[in-house]
Amino acid sequence: MNDQPAPQPQPTPEAPRRPWLQFTLPGCRTELRLGALLVLSGTFLWNFAGPSLAMKLAVVGLPLLVVGAALQALLSARRGVDAYPWKLAIAMLILGVPMCFDFRYRDAPGAELQLLLVGPILAVAGGWLALWWPVSAMNLRRARMEAA
Repeated sequence: MNDQPAPQPQPTPEAPRRPWLQFTLPGCRTELRLGALLVLSGTFLWNFAGPSLAMKLAVVGLPLLVVGAALQALLSARRGVDAYPWKLAIAMLILGVPMCFDFRYRDAPGAELQLLLVGPILAVAGGWLALWWPVSAMNLRRARMEAA
């Protein structure tokens, strides 16, 4: 009989699980996050903040999102940071495209058809993010191959 305890097997380290509903990941550029937040706030707070303030928020956030998406896809992915917000792009497209048709109105019967710019701005932002997604994936794959 041996009085020593049996050796315990070493646990294998598991890759950290990513939450399903987290739209941006650690490593996502700040200007991209801030721009997306401003576009979303301008889109969904237009009824509470008023249309003029909401459109100002969205118009200020759109350039940040445009620059941030390109920098995230080109620079961060080349460094091996897997943090491109593809879920945010899909959500913006799914919400923005129907809003383009839903937010059409006439001030009076027979008047000219007008469109609130909330839906198109959200759809354009989602489309821009979706456009840079393959570029980010290719740069990330290239960075992982160079690291291996």
